[in-house]
Amino acid sequence: MWKLISSNYSTSVITDGQEQKSSPEHVSSQYKRHLSTTSNSQTPNSTMAKTKELSKDTRNKIVDLHQAGKTESAIGKQLGVKKSTVGAIIRKWKTYKTTNNLPPSGTPRKISPRGVKSK
Repeated sequence: MWKLISSNYSTSVITDGQEQKSSPEHVSSQYKRHLSTTSNSQTPNSTMAKTKELSKDTRNKIVDLHQAGKTESAIGKQLGVKKSTVGAIIRKWKTYKTTNNLPPSGTPRKISPRGVKSK
């Protein structure tokens, strides 16, 4: 946590309860570095990488282990999959009684892929 305390002559930065006196230029560079390391925002032109799909076999194992009474975290550790992924697959199975990929939601585009501008 950063807290800036400024007066006419010097600037103090309090980080994790410890006070450090610094020149305004130093504080500015420290603060900018802090913002760049803690920022979670995506730039408008960046895209997130698509994660690899789990095989049908792995999805079916997850459902089988769930029906056998294992917890989501135990299943995740056993198969090397995140607990949230295991939960999403189990939720999907409970809702739709399938582990297959569902078709995308929404109306298909009216324009052909050829007519769409590339970024």
